[in-house]
Amino acid sequence: MRQRAWIVLAGLGVLAGAGFLVVATPALRELIWIGVLLASCSGIVLGVRWHRPVRRYPWWILLAALVVLLAANVINYPVWAGPAARSFADQLSLLAFPMIGVGALSLTRLQTPGGDRESAIDGSIVMIAMATVLAGTVYRPDGIADDVSWAGQLLNTVVAPLMMAAVTAATFRLLFVGSARVTSAWLVVVAAAASMAGNVARALQVADGNYVRGSWPDLFILGAYISIALAALHPSSSRLTEPADSASQRLTHARLIVLGVSLIAAPATLVIRDTGEGLSVPIVSSVVLSLLVLWRLSRLVVDREAAREALHQRAERQEALAELGLQAVDEPDLDDLSEAATIRTRDLLDLRTCRIGDPPDDPPEGAIVLPIADGTVLLAERDEPWNHEDRAFLQAVVNALTGAVERQATHELMRYRAVHDALTGLPNRSLILDRLEHALARQRRAGIRVAVMFIDLDGFKQVNDVYGHQVGDDLLLAVAERLGMCVRDSDTLGRLAGDEFVVICEDAPTDEVRRIADRLTTSLSQPFTLGDASVQVGASVGVVESDGATTDPEELLAQADAAMYVAKGARGSAVATYDEVMATDRVARVSLQHDLDGATERGELDLVYQPLVALRSGEDRHIVGIEALLRWHHPTLGPIPPAEFVPLAEMTGLIVPIGDWVLQQACARVARLTRDRAPEEPLTVFVNLSPRQLADPGLIDRVDRALAEAELAPCHLGVEISEVSALDVEGVAALHRLSALGVRVALDDLGAGRSSVDDITRLPLDLIKLDGALVAGAVANRSQRSIVRGACAIAHELGVEVVAEQVETREQLAMLTELGCDLAQGYLLGGPGPAGEDRWLAVTDPTMLESPDPASTGISS
Repeated sequence: MRQRAWIVLAGLGVLAGAGFLVVATPALRELIWIGVLLASCSGIVLGVRWHRPVRRYPWWILLAALVVLLAANVINYPVWAGPAARSFADQLSLLAFPMIGVGALSLTRLQTPGGDRESAIDGSIVMIAMATVLAGTVYRPDGIADDVSWAGQLLNTVVAPLMMAAVTAATFRLLFVGSARVTSAWLVVVAAAASMAGNVARALQVADGNYVRGSWPDLFILGAYISIALAALHPSSSRLTEPADSASQRLTHARLIVLGVSLIAAPATLVIRDTGEGLSVPIVSSVVLSLLVLWRLSRLVVDREAAREALHQRAERQEALAELGLQAVDEPDLDDLSEAATIRTRDLLDLRTCRIGDPPDDPPEGAIVLPIADGTVLLAERDEPWNHEDRAFLQAVVNALTGAVERQATHELMRYRAVHDALTGLPNRSLILDRLEHALARQRRAGIRVAVMFIDLDGFKQVNDVYGHQVGDDLLLAVAERLGMCVRDSDTLGRLAGDEFVVICEDAPTDEVRRIADRLTTSLSQPFTLGDASVQVGASVGVVESDGATTDPEELLAQADAAMYVAKGARGSAVATYDEVMATDRVARVSLQHDLDGATERGELDLVYQPLVALRSGEDRHIVGIEALLRWHHPTLGPIPPAEFVPLAEMTGLIVPIGDWVLQQACARVARLTRDRAPEEPLTVFVNLSPRQLADPGLIDRVDRALAEAELAPCHLGVEISEVSALDVEGVAALHRLSALGVRVALDDLGAGRSSVDDITRLPLDLIKLDGALVAGAVANRSQRSIVRGACAIAHELGVEVVAEQVETREQLAMLTELGCDLAQGYLLGGPGPAGEDRWLAVTDPTMLESPDPASTGISS
């Protein structure tokens, strides 16, 4: 409703105007006039209340003028008005016309706040010119009849011309200074034009004696009342008094034309006048207009000079900012940049004080204080007041300085992150090697001692698996803190990766290095409280002292790493020092590692198989499975024990491609063997899988592919695992997926300490294999025999078969059968043999096989 109220009022105004022309009765016509004034007053009140312009007093002035006119028309109503009432009504109307002029000028004045002197001069020129023209033509004193009252004469000779002049000036400012695109402004212009046309036409009719109430000039005046109310009711009225932009204040061509016409108004009036009487007003007006024009021209010259100076000043400031920006981008010294910025700013702004430093406790009055990113501030003082451009320039200087500070901070942070660990903040591998290289250089120059400690946490992987990576990260932070308390201030403590840390000790005797290493292991063996969790880990420390001949930091780090692996083999927190024996072993190990890479392609790897025999009382013993064992025949070193090359393959990752080859060969072999066996005598081949293989996400796909290539059902393949403690969540999940596929899962070396009975319940097992040491001891040791019996009972309760390993005597075989073992494996029943020697697969009594000498077969994998 509020958005369309002005349309409703416009429609009512059209109807009222039509009625005003058609109605012949004076009383009814005056009633329409009063109704239009009352509707206009209501429209202004509603518009101001609904749209709430920021400055309302111009509307209240216009409302007051309309109220006065309304009161005058009510008093002058024909039904009851006498001569005295008419005279009073004319006098009352005199108050309304100045109020209309003041209200109209107030609307436009608010559009140029801050004293727009040029627009005021232009408006004055237009107003004086219009007043001169009206007073010298339409509203001439000698054109007023003698019987007109003094109020009417004052209205027609003074008040009306001044009001019309003010309205004309307001119209000029709305069109050329204010926002002419606002609908409310155009409605005010329409009101001014209608008022001008109506009053001038009525004045001419009055002068000729032809004016009659209800003639067409009155219709224009009614339209003016309605238009001013529509301007207040329109939603854009709230924007009518908004400040005009600088573009609307320029001296445009149209504005110059209006001012030119206004300048010749007074002389034109002298020409139009047909008598020499009353020429004082046009003459005075001409003088005043000439003075205003001269003033306006002087202002143009001053403004042009000021604009030229401002343009020059702005160019200098932009040039200074450009130079400062380029200097800031070049990563300069911040002190030099700050000094250059303050000197240039002081010169350009004519400052009394300009400095960069700490924020002042009590800034001087009128000073500008702007913060910079590094916590300092720019303080500027001067005697002259600040303008917008001054403040903008100071802010631009501060922005350039802040950008330089932030860029330098970012570059420093990037450089720091490039050589420091993201989690602990310790030096990373790059910085460790750099510092180690400098330490070795100092050793060569000054002969100082250099020692490196390689620290690896024991049990960190289990903490990650059990408690999650967040606790694992918290543990690494706590470890870094403890290590920092154990080393000297001059030592370098860094983190290589994962749970590996390094300490570089310079100028420390051997015994001091040993004491530091012992402090490290002792400190890290204490429990860690991490939130609600209490965890305990250990540390294996490898120590190497440079002999001065080593110049390669990578080599020294590798030696410390080799010593750490020796310490880790000691089971538990330990310290090992790199020596010549380790050096020889390391060289041999590196050579062996190099030879292992490609051994498969060169045909140096081979598989041998050892049978698994069923132990069932009252039945013939027969072979139900075979275990594939990997062998390496080195071309120069001969047979390499699996205990030597399998850990190398695991460490380097070669175990994955070698394991794929083992899978393919074993599946193909058992597929050929099962073709010759009866369906009721199935045969399963077991291959060993390491934790690294189980952690490989492509394992399941490769098992599937090996089975498909050999055309072998999954039930004929089994996998053996032994290092259960090294299995992570992904490894356990892989075992479950293999079991779901139909592959049999066996737990190796139960009783050797690497596996426990608890593993039987959490893993998808089909078989458990009792360690050979437990089997050998069960013959003479009752407690070990009880362990075997208990393991068999638990396994059978869970539906898991039990395999006894390393069975070498008939006495062991008989005992294991009695204790409930389901299967047996050992030299008594058949040792590992080449793939071509499968004669034992058809033997119903495996104990009659001629087993090879255990010493000649090497260690099984």
